[in-house]
Amino acid sequence: MSRFSGTAMIITGAARGIGAATARLAALEGARLLLTDTRADELETPRVSIASTGGTVRGMVAG
Repeated sequence: MSRFSGTAMIITGAARGIGAATARLAALEGARLLLTDTRADELETPRVSIASTGGTVRGMVAG
């Protein structure tokens, strides 16, 4: 069983940097994710990457 299996997380600043890295690691550990950022075009990259590896992820533009 993964460390975050059955857990839902909201990751802010998820388009790049620490937020994107945190999202990738949390997804690998089984978390369901809601990614948020103010940059809609950049937010799509980690969302698609996580979804393509079987992660449960949604993206939401803030602001």
